[in-house]
Amino acid sequence: MNANAYLYSVLTCITNHYEKIHEVQNPNPNVEYVCVTDDPELKSDTWKIIYKENIWFFDIKHNPFKYISTNVCLWLDGCYQIKNDFTDNFIKPFINSNKEFMISLHDRRCNVYDELAQWWLGRGISTKNIKAITYIYTHNNFTGISGLCQTSCFLVKKTNDTELILSKWREIEKQCSITEPYREDQTTITFILFKLFDKNKLLLMDFEYTSNNKYFHMCAHNSNIQYHFKSYFSTCFNKDQELYKIGQNN
Repeated sequence: MNANAYLYSVLTCITNHYEKIHEVQNPNPNVEYVCVTDDPELKSDTWKIIYKENIWFFDIKHNPFKYISTNVCLWLDGCYQIKNDFTDNFIKPFINSNKEFMISLHDRRCNVYDELAQWWLGRGISTKNIKAITYIYTHNNFTGISGLCQTSCFLVKKTNDTELILSKWREIEKQCSITEPYREDQTTITFILFKLFDKNKLLLMDFEYTSNNKYFHMCAHNSNIQYHFKSYFSTCFNKDQELYKIGQNN
């Protein structure tokens, strides 16, 4: 299909053999499915494979419009399995709305500093990187206690505002890559969206639904085994706004 005929794009990335390719079930011919990978042997019947050597996962994730041909992108981490088409019940309402960025909430934590602590204790993020990002937050009067975004799934329109947001995402993480590439992108996008972005253009999703709904679900890493999540802190992010649940009305 001519690229200009696509309504929107779904983008994912698989590096270092961390995930297996999940073929799209019931693909929509009006949707562009793109997978960027550093595996020259990765093949797919439903994803357009873009091979790049020596890629950094977050360079793809935080610069999505570089790799797709449309102005609307649904990012899904490589662990997602698409089961059914969600164009009419999910994408079109977003496209036709005044919203420009849709993202879900973390299912366990609603404090960016709790998230940083988890990465420092459990995933080995360096102390110097932690200090660098904490410095940015504190010097911008960001308390970090109003919620935490979950970045495995987000939906974004290409606009001047979102291009600035994505550029700032890349910029901050580059600033905080002191001893190693900065990997904790959930606290950074939370900071950016709540300090710099117009809240009226932001739509929040319930992670319990974005991780498991009738259209797509998360799998255990490099596996077909479906994950099941239960959100505990979804309502603490913005108590004045009802969380969007995919397919809740159909």
